Amino acid sequence: MDLMPTPEQDAIRDSVRAFLDKELPMSRVRALMGAPADAYDDLWRSAGALGFFALGLPEALGGAGYAITEEMVLFEELGRRLAPGPWLGSVLAAHALASGEDRARGALDRVIGGTLRVASGIGRGTIVTVTLPLDGPSPTVAEAPVTDVRPDVLPVVRTAQAG
Repeated sequence: MDLMPTPEQDAIRDSVRAFLDKELPMSRVRALMGAPADAYDDLWRSAGALGFFALGLPEALGGAGYAITEEMVLFEELGRRLAPGPWLGSVLAAHALASGEDRARGALDRVIGGTLRVASGIGRGTIVTVTLPLDGPSPTVAEAPVTDVRPDVLPVVRTAQAG
């Protein structure tokens, strides 16, 4: 088993790193902490235009067709930069919507295009893969203040009872 990054993974890492160097210097990371949701708009649209939220989706749905290993390259770089925002929730939402019905297509297009942010979190007694907060902050959803989704837009996806 070869554990070295592939040339494609290196290219993804280099692209993500260059994007973050330009769009998310540490001064902006600090400024975004506690900032209102609209402070993320341009960053999110730019990330969507580069395909960050659709790396692991099938090409037929607007994705790049990669696997989770390539998505992990994205998250490694986001972690290295301490990038604030609902990155994980938005990627998970894209996957959930991609496996849904045609009526979810509009929301999927908005998530992968970077015009809709979705938070992830843990609910009481249940692991929640996509949490849609009602009104801003939630003690179990750190990303809630910067998300756009309301419960009437997408259903909450519950995956397992917490141990």
